Amino acid sequence: NTPDGAVEAMFESLSENDVLGVLDHLAPGEREVVKDATVDYVDELSRLGVVSEDLDLTAVPGFEFSYAGMTYASEQANERVWLVEVTGGTMTVGVNTAELPVGDLLFDRLDLATNSVTETVTVDIAEDLGDDELRVAVVEEGGSYFVSSFYTAVELAAASAGYTMPAT
Repeated sequence: NTPDGAVEAMFESLSENDVLGVLDHLAPGEREVVKDATVDYVDELSRLGVVSEDLDLTAVPGFEFSYAGMTYASEQANERVWLVEVTGGTMTVGVNTAELPVGDLLFDRLDLATNSVTETVTVDIAEDLGDDELRVAVVEEGGSYFVSSFYTAVELAAASAGYTMPAT
């Protein structure tokens, strides 16, 4: 279990369209908050007809995410936080609106039967991102590493303002 491995495991869950699997790779404190809220929110959206009643968060259709040849550079920001930069490889992201798990309410209003869109984009990390960085914060808890959405958001905000993460 390494910081890079935590990011790789999250990408693997994304490639399987497994939303709950992605959330399982979050730090335990974040996971509890985000996972429960996500399940409750999706249940309510299903009840309202916004998403389909049979939506399975472990296999969400209509999206594609794949990756190949990923390389990483990790640096320890402080005693429990690592910053993992994706330095190379390719990511392919796609959507097929006809396969999205939308409920009848949206399906009819958006007329997805006739207005479906399929689009796929492949990004070469080293070539296409240039000076932009794809960084993910990872925390160590109990000898294991987990992706931290909260620390990632803080790192992105701090970096855009010219600050660095504190060492303690």
